[in-house]
Amino acid sequence: DVKRQREAVGVELYGVQQQLAKLQLQLEQTHENYNIINRIRQQTEEELEMFRHAHDDHEAETQDEQMRVQKFQDELDKLA
Repeated sequence: DVKRQREAVGVELYGVQQQLAKLQLQLEQTHENYNIINRIRQQTEEELEMFRHAHDDHEAETQDEQMRVQKFQDELDKLA
């Protein structure tokens, strides 16, 4: 029965096409999620870099102030 075989193949093909459509939708959603996560990662890395620069600046300012305080303390010690 060629007609039955053709019908069975048609039903199987329809099922495979439905499965393919689902997989394509999942792929699109996964790709979109990846893009969102990638954007968030990039933004976070940029923020981290800004915080590192700010930390370095504050650390340098703190060292400068400590040196100034030490200089004043040395001058005070000389006067005592």
